[in-house]
Amino acid sequence: MKKKITLLLLALCLSFMALAGCSAEGNEYLKLSKEIGSLPQYTYEGSLDMGFNFPESMLQDIDEEGKAALEAIRNIHATYTGYYELEKGSIYMDMEYTLPNAQVVPLRIHMQGKQILLNAQDLLTFMTTFGASEEEIAATAELLQDVQWLDLDSITSIYGDLDILNSINYVQLNNSMYAFIEQLNASSYKDYQPTVFSKKDQGYEMKLDDENMIPVLNEFVTYTINHLKPIGEDFKNYIATLDDSVFALMNIEKEDMLAAIDQLAETNNAITLEDLKELQATFDEIAKELPTYLDGTEISSYVAKTGEKTYENNAYMILTIHDPDNSAEYLQMTMDIKMNLDASQENTFAFPTEGIQSVTQLTNNKLPDHIFCYWTWQDNTVFCNKTYVASILNNSRFDTMAINAIDGYNYLPMRQLAELFGEQVEWDQTAQKAYVVRDGVKTEMVGFVENGVTYVKLREFEKLGFTVNYDPANGGSVTITK
Repeated sequence: MKKKITLLLLALCLSFMALAGCSAEGNEYLKLSKEIGSLPQYTYEGSLDMGFNFPESMLQDIDEEGKAALEAIRNIHATYTGYYELEKGSIYMDMEYTLPNAQVVPLRIHMQGKQILLNAQDLLTFMTTFGASEEEIAATAELLQDVQWLDLDSITSIYGDLDILNSINYVQLNNSMYAFIEQLNASSYKDYQPTVFSKKDQGYEMKLDDENMIPVLNEFVTYTINHLKPIGEDFKNYIATLDDSVFALMNIEKEDMLAAIDQLAETNNAITLEDLKELQATFDEIAKELPTYLDGTEISSYVAKTGEKTYENNAYMILTIHDPDNSAEYLQMTMDIKMNLDASQENTFAFPTEGIQSVTQLTNNKLPDHIFCYWTWQDNTVFCNKTYVASILNNSRFDTMAINAIDGYNYLPMRQLAELFGEQVEWDQTAQKAYVVRDGVKTEMVGFVENGVTYVKLREFEKLGFTVNYDPANGGSVTITK
């Protein structure tokens, strides 16, 4: 049963795009959403208001610095302007945050394909505002002195090779997505009419709250289970229209996705009446408990056409999570987004081409301030991570190298370790020795050669002005500081 429910939940997640159903208001909401989503380009302006309530129990174990940081984001107001271009997947946003102390903090961002560019001066202002140390601010300012836009490639690289984002046909993908939703509503979801849509002012609103959330979800789950086979056919037809680049981005094969849908259909055929009763009982239990935890929660979205080529697109959310044992304790987040779009004028914004440096480029040109090495004695391996005072250069990736233990001393591969520091290594074939070369000066590193690899003790790096500290009480960790 667990496997069946897991597969059903997967189907629900995939099918949730059909939420508009076939109600008259839902279809108008979808129609307007498609019209906005299919605009070739537009400029926009709007506001963002965010608020947080932190329960006292959450604040008890936080130091004063942490509490000050939370206080700084308790209430945030931001205004923004920008542009969007569908064909290139290009977005520009110029934001100004107004903090509780009335301080205004700018933030300018360009996004196109896989690139995310952050204005360097805005980053420094943010760091100053949100309590970064003077040492870190100074190190970051020095690093960015000739940089106008910082390419956050180290962030996007976490999700793998995203070069495919630069080749996706965004217009085709957008059109196929809305065509798919319309197909669902015309066929497998034609009899599904949720009561979450309504006419409001000049447009249409979708609204979920703590009163209708469970009934709507229950209705949606029941309908989907009973129509899983035609829903699967609609999905298969949609997947067949997608470009291979979409599947490359998700790191899956189209054939595997089609096979998974067939498996869902087979699962549906195997569901018994007892399974359905068990699922219904689960939802009944959730329905009993939800008001206790989510009393006051609301999610809404509003779309309207305000002129020939102007639109309004707003979203509101208030998420409240109560402590069932103490009604006075609750975590709450509110978000109110208002956006006005204008597609009547040609876009004059341009994606930056000058003054750009990537985090990777800056990292490659900067010696680390510390290297933290951690031994795992079981497999005789050491993990080393380089860190910087300018934390934008830091990442969680570790370099792994094998330890060569001789006569109670641990030796590490010289070249691999030296290049972690950004040092240059040269091999003297005549002398059969390896040197670290810095500013034309050679420093001999004493060690031994085995299978073409030079091994040295960590203490050898003290010759280069590094400090090596060994901490046996901390699992044999070593910190190397410049």
